[in-house]
Amino acid sequence: SIVRLQRCITPGQVGKCLGRWHGMLECRWSAEDPAKGPAAMRMRHVVGVALWRDMVGLIPVYASFFAFGLWFGTYRLNWNPPEFVQKLGIGKDWWWLIPAVAAAANYLEDACHLTYLRLHAKGSQPAWALTVFSSAMFAVKAASLTAALVFTAWALVAGTLQVSGDLAGWRAKSAILVSSGLLLAIAVYVVGLLIHLIGKSANSTGGHKGVNPAGLAESAE
Repeated sequence: SIVRLQRCITPGQVGKCLGRWHGMLECRWSAEDPAKGPAAMRMRHVVGVALWRDMVGLIPVYASFFAFGLWFGTYRLNWNPPEFVQKLGIGKDWWWLIPAVAAAANYLEDACHLTYLRLHAKGSQPAWALTVFSSAMFAVKAASLTAALVFTAWALVAGTLQVSGDLAGWRAKSAILVSSGLLLAIAVYVVGLLIHLIGKSANSTGGHKGVNPAGLAESAE
């Protein structure tokens, strides 16, 4: 998963992550160039495709979805900005900054990761400044996406409750059906993610212990 690379803060961690992926593709029976060999080239291609898919497909989709959710909550449900936002003089017209900041941070982070791949092709590691900047963009993206997700889910729930009082028209029924499906999908995704993380943590902490070959030999005798 590309998330493993996103969590790398130091140049050493970046090199270790790319090296691990490279080792998974490397042929163990022949010596390959660690930067220009077939396994290294294939690894960079796969990671590069994942990054470009994120930039071209995922980022515009989630930015548009969250922008609609925040627009709906601001202008259709008449949300008011929090008190500390009002003190800064920022009104409702600045709601779009949340998905915009998330998308911009994600693009900058992906640009850093593409630079990692170019440096890997030259056999060198990224500088500290680049890895720290990439980690900072990851933190900004995570915070912005969390806020956008919370507010969008809130808008879906509030909008559904608002139209549930009048079910005479087909629009209200359709809105409840669509919003319920989206909320169910979000809930299933969150539960599945939690189960995956818990299972991964259990496997890492309670893994199988290694077998001592000398002990096996002694028991065989």
